[in-house]
Amino acid sequence: MMNIKQNKKNNIFSLKRAGAIAIVSIAGLLGACDAGYDNRATSPEITNDEVVTEPVEPVADLEEVAEETEQFIGQTVTIRGEIEEAIAPGVYRLQEENELLAKDSVLIVMPDESPMPIVEDQEVQVTGEVRQFISAEFERDYNLTWDLNVEEQIEAEYEGQPVVVVQNAEILEMD
Repeated sequence: MMNIKQNKKNNIFSLKRAGAIAIVSIAGLLGACDAGYDNRATSPEITNDEVVTEPVEPVADLEEVAEETEQFIGQTVTIRGEIEEAIAPGVYRLQEENELLAKDSVLIVMPDESPMPIVEDQEVQVTGEVRQFISAEFERDYNLTWDLNVEEQIEAEYEGQPVVVVQNAEILEMD
């Protein structure tokens, strides 16, 4: 009789211990699932039962990207400006909007064909990764179909300069 009671106690103890281990394991798994979640990706504001979501990418000032390139390298930014020059299909010089004497400009490169025609004097907003233009890296990383004259011109003018590799572009205004 004593042996049965002792076995029962041991079984109950084993079950409790197994249950505790299972709870701790589940809590650890749930914590690990949450560890990769970035709750800063969007920050909803609730107003009158409506959820408004802010953009994920920071909006940067074109002048900052042009002058302080090092701090933006590798980051995805959203900048606005006016197309100062269409250098080649998918390659544009973007300057600050409505600036007659704007000295700062940033090269923007669209490795994928743009679904919309972009021309000079259009106001656009682009989102993309900030890089330094290094011709050899661009040839390696992207399938760009520049003719030799365009490639030489871009290399001569922009080698080492800031470039935004565009992932998304939006035309804001036509002049």
